[in-house]
Amino acid sequence: MSAEDSDVIKSVSAISTENSTGESWAKIATISARAPWVLHGSRLSSTQITEVESQKKVYTAASSSSEELGSLAFLDANTSVLCCTAGQLCVADIRQHSPLQALPIPSAQGGQCWCMALGCSELSSQPIACLSSAGQLILMDVRKTSQCLASVKCRVPSCSSSAEFLSVTWAPALDGCLAVSAETTALSKPGS
Repeated sequence: MSAEDSDVIKSVSAISTENSTGESWAKIATISARAPWVLHGSRLSSTQITEVESQKKVYTAASSSSEELGSLAFLDANTSVLCCTAGQLCVADIRQHSPLQALPIPSAQGGQCWCMALGCSELSSQPIACLSSAGQLILMDVRKTSQCLASVKCRVPSCSSSAEFLSVTWAPALDGCLAVSAETTALSKPGS
């Protein structure tokens, strides 16, 4: 933001990409647990965490997969969740430099684009909501991403199979509610 407390946003720096393929960093997530970090990438193999102030690269994904990313988010200061548009999830831990394993989203149908959102929970786990371009919404527990907790078909515009405008977001003040593209859908908690 501008130093004059105005409504003007000014660019102060840019994060460069080492292994750039000409693609822009389409997906980003931030965290400020230690120092401000940015998780960014357009493909699974190009995902990085960069410290904002020093622009030091903190983490680079160990992956040979060039799957396109639909979404990414920090789970905590050491782990992040990556969702590929082809319908796979990865949990990346910056403390381990082993190759990322992309596991399929349970009950995901092929030929669709996917995105995801992490929810906040008072429980020991965070829920993950995954949305397909066909409107398939799947709810999972981050501790067991191989199991589907709930699934529902949502009304989403079917004008494109691209993930460009596909979005799912947990409502910050409405427990158990999601915004899906331009529609709000309420889900009940598992077991209630």
